[in-house]
Amino acid sequence: KKLNIEDETNFCDGEILRRMLESKNVFDVVPDRDLREARARANPYETIGAAFFQNRAAMKVANLDRTFNFLFSGETEERLL
Repeated sequence: KKLNIEDETNFCDGEILRRMLESKNVFDVVPDRDLREARARANPYETIGAAFFQNRAAMKVANLDRTFNFLFSGETEERLL
């Protein structure tokens, strides 16, 4: 398992990556509980879990599908009711 991404510069400028990783260091001193609470406030899907979907990502895609009038699945309101 790779634990270091500092050399991942195929699709991103190395200096931008370095500055981004450096800026994330401010979170190293934030208690885990505070990070979890902030994440839950910023992303409501974190607290919902996967529900009956395979994972949270699948639930997010289903929500986007509905938001964009079933663009991905081709469903219609009539077929859903």
